[in-house]
Amino acid sequence: MKKQLEQTQIFHDLHRSGNPLILVNAWDAGSARIVQETGA
Repeated sequence: MKKQLEQTQIFHDLHRSGNPLILVNAWDAGSARIVQETGA
């Protein structure tokens, strides 16, 4: 149980407000092309 609580705290700490990491996601060939053309 202690390990689960520690992992929960680590996960929670990664989701604090501030400077978030934003990842793009391509769902099809068209969106993949747009993501690539914009520099990802």
